[in-house]
Amino acid sequence: MTLPTNNRPSKSYLTDTINDTTLTTHINSPNTTKFGTYYDSFNKTIDATALSSAQMIPHTAYPFEFNNNTITITEQEMVRANQKNIANYLKSSMAEEINNTVSQMANINDINKTRQLRDDQMESIYNKVNKGYVDITLSMW
Repeated sequence: MTLPTNNRPSKSYLTDTINDTTLTTHINSPNTTKFGTYYDSFNKTIDATALSSAQMIPHTAYPFEFNNNTITITEQEMVRANQKNIANYLKSSMAEEINNTVSQMANINDINKTRQLRDDQMESIYNKVNKGYVDITLSMW
């Protein structure tokens, strides 16, 4: 059994959850609205990341040859369970960082600074999944 090494989510795939349209639409909204929107968007990014990562794990973490007649686990059930675990792990480990980024984004009205903060946070999430992928996989294993 080996750890999966490919099919990781692309940066553009992750950025879709908090794209430039989202930022420009909310730049002049009240801070609480911006905070909620940005926070939800980063959580959706983590959920998308978790799904993409979970789709690589089933045959690694739960090889089908180990299933028997009394315990049948479908691949879809494994993906859902792994997605939830990965998302919870990422949200927990990145909560303070994301909260700080969202707070900064909500308190400024400069679209360029908002984009930069978004891009920096997206890079952090992307790196957590790709460079930290072995940690996530091993925590599932």
